[in-house]
Amino acid sequence: YMDRFPEALTQFQAAAELSGLDRRKRNVLVPYSALLGEQGQYEKASALLIESLQIDPRDVGSYVQLAAVEEKRKGPEAARPFLERALSLANDQQKMEIKQQIERLNALAVLDSLLGPPAKAMAGVPSS
Repeated sequence: YMDRFPEALTQFQAAAELSGLDRRKRNVLVPYSALLGEQGQYEKASALLIESLQIDPRDVGSYVQLAAVEEKRKGPEAARPFLERALSLANDQQKMEIKQQIERLNALAVLDSLLGPPAKAMAGVPSS
């Protein structure tokens, strides 16, 4: 699996460049951004997800994925607006999952206020 990772990135990049501004492109951008996120390329992953949301601004999954990328890129508070937007668009099952993620962000905020920057380090998030 991991030995084919560069090949997958190349294929997704080529598909993203060929696709027009429609759902087919969004269907390429979202998994492509996930692969980039796994490689720590958070800025590029974020840009692709924003492009995906320009195509379909009601895509709950893209907002949730963008929240995860932004949390890794900028910290927990950067994720909150994307989770809140996802929550406003979500169905009941999605709402439960998103609320759990927001609760986790709230817990990280409490830890951060009590412990300071080490709480972010323990959570695996770069300090700001």
